[in-house]
Amino acid sequence: MKPYIYPYKLGSGSARNLASVMNCKRIKPTPESTYVPRASHLIINYGSSSMDIGHPATVLNKPVAVGLATNKLKAFQTLREYGVLVPEFTTSLEEAQSWEGKVVGRTKLQGCGGEGISIYPEGEIDASISTKLYTKYIKKTKEYRVHVFKKPDGTYSTDRIQVKKLTRSTDVIELFTHEIRNHQNGWVFSSVFEREGDTWNQSIIDESIKATKALGLDFCAVDVIWNRRKGVYVLEANTAPGLEGETLTSYKENFNLYLT
Repeated sequence: MKPYIYPYKLGSGSARNLASVMNCKRIKPTPESTYVPRASHLIINYGSSSMDIGHPATVLNKPVAVGLATNKLKAFQTLREYGVLVPEFTTSLEEAQSWEGKVVGRTKLQGCGGEGISIYPEGEIDASISTKLYTKYIKKTKEYRVHVFKKPDGTYSTDRIQVKKLTRSTDVIELFTHEIRNHQNGWVFSSVFEREGDTWNQSIIDESIKATKALGLDFCAVDVIWNRRKGVYVLEANTAPGLEGETLTSYKENFNLYLT
């Protein structure tokens, strides 16, 4: 098979990196694209829910699966239906106001980097804001990113596991927060996961694979939090994760399995 990368946007650096290491072309995600799919092609859909090409090519991550994974509410509903451990959630303001502890409110169901997220103290949700999803806040002991791949034989593997750590650079230290652990607040996933010194249990892997299967994805990066008292919870499955270094190499090796 001949590989192609279909990025959710042409400016995606990770899609560009992936195309470079795989020595293949990117398909322009616009109506002006002249690409013609063939049965001998492997299209790696990198985060697009609107890709309207495919047949007769083989596609990894169907657009409908990406659309499901990137919608926070639909993803949580599907994950809960399949028995994946997720935080308690609701679309009801009244129900969220009745919860004990902090509440996370989302004004956007699709977004990244903590966009549209607010955290409210118990019983103090701002009712004037049009919030589309509420989840119970769970204090994190550790946060992991588990890269899951579906093999050509239908089995699943977790070749890469990263742990989220706080950077100490001066340009982000003012934005530091333990509640919203995103890049803007100085948190990044380590390039290499080291089990020594990190609390670990098998349910992190198990729940990540269950989430990937439930959402119908062929590859993704599952964000998982672990609380020493409450256990493991899946937050989301990323269909266009940041790729560099050894993680980029891992993706190349797993996609190459489809080319042999």
